[in-house]
Amino acid sequence: METIESCELCGAAATPLLATFDRFGDLSLRPYRIGRCAGCGFTFLMDRPAAVELLASHQQEEYDPFLSLKRERGLYGTVYELMRDRNLRWKHRLIRRRLRPGRLLDIGCGTGEFVLFMRERGWDAAGMEPSAPARAFLQRRGAPVFADIPEQGAYDLVTMWHSLEHIPDLGRAAAKAAGLVAESGLLVIAVPNIDSADFRAYGPCWVALDAPRHLHHFRVSDLDRLFAPHGLARVGQRSLPFDVLYNALESEKLKARADGAGSLAALARAAVRGAGLLAAETLRPASAASICHIFMRRRAAAGLGENGQGGGGESAKPH
Repeated sequence: METIESCELCGAAATPLLATFDRFGDLSLRPYRIGRCAGCGFTFLMDRPAAVELLASHQQEEYDPFLSLKRERGLYGTVYELMRDRNLRWKHRLIRRRLRPGRLLDIGCGTGEFVLFMRERGWDAAGMEPSAPARAFLQRRGAPVFADIPEQGAYDLVTMWHSLEHIPDLGRAAAKAAGLVAESGLLVIAVPNIDSADFRAYGPCWVALDAPRHLHHFRVSDLDRLFAPHGLARVGQRSLPFDVLYNALESEKLKARADGAGSLAALARAAVRGAGLLAAETLRPASAASICHIFMRRRAAAGLGENGQGGGGESAKPH
């Protein structure tokens, strides 16, 4: 286990905020400290496993992003796949309003459902995924996939759907991802929101803490500071529509396990709490469970503003 005591964004010292557990392990053990930078407020996992152990932590049988690798999926798996399909369609609509089909790289693509979905809709789409079984699954379906972020290339669209929080070397990942964005392309990043209402509601039982897999916990301002040195500017953001309900369900299940309570009561609480959190993020989007951040090169973003096409909001369209 490695201890990270300095902030990866500003270098200042961090102080422990709370202790949490691996949700797939013994919930009575809380070996993972979540720290907050005393200088800039960035939040991150202070106690981190070695690289081999970190990769192994993503191979848990219950880990949803690799659901496609399972032969037996059950009712929960079927529901998850239905929600994933809805999410894919939402992502496509988000992109279609901004870009025509071109070259796409999905960093942290998992088993590649988004890559395949976009290839079917005219995109020259490839993935990047460190998990060998997930890469093999996607390759068997005919899509190209890298084991690491490529060193060079120009992509009209680079996406990171709930993957940036998993990558150990945050600065390297940001630099490489930004360097792959074409001059008029987009970088689209979805991450859990540490400023969310559901984190405040669940604390150590918030499923999106997900230690030790989630290494970084972002606010909107953290991503702006991470990508500004690489010449990228924010041109839009959206809350992800289904994450708040998923988080409420999984967080209530975790809380019930930690308290030794029944799962049926947890489902009822999740329905009530999820509806309340969804209403809260509708009224205050900054409190959303997860936020999709849209960036493009600062020069291109400034050009949009000069042309009266929106430079910083939802109407920005580079093509």
